[in-house]
Amino acid sequence: MLLALSLSPGSPLRLLPALLAVPHAVRWLRGAAGRRVAGVLRDAGTYGIHAAVLALAAGFAAMHYLVALHLQRDDAAGATTTGLTLLCFPAAMGLAGPLGGRLADRFGPRAPAAGGAALTAAGLLLVPLGTAGHRGAVT
Repeated sequence: MLLALSLSPGSPLRLLPALLAVPHAVRWLRGAAGRRVAGVLRDAGTYGIHAAVLALAAGFAAMHYLVALHLQRDDAAGATTTGLTLLCFPAAMGLAGPLGGRLADRFGPRAPAAGGAALTAAGLLLVPLGTAGHRGAVT
């Protein structure tokens, strides 16, 4: 799907792969694995959790987009510099994940989640400060 969207911008044919995927998605949802996933999503006690995860994912996507715009437009960073800068975030998540799991097992999930959110917010606030001295530098 991403390849079709990348290769044919502005063309209505780029939506064809999405239409081709619909019958396969329906078939998967009706299968054993899909029923298990749908069952978890329908569990009444998890609506708030699912909404929080959706909001978190939307926030991270927006953050990546805005940081990329900031680096390329405001700081004139090149594509490689921007990509490597954005790669630090998922790399840090991958490294911190096991530690967060251990802390959640020991202290419960709320404290590590709040601490992780605060650390992420602090890091995002430092991005403009860390690039302020590089205005106009093209890499």
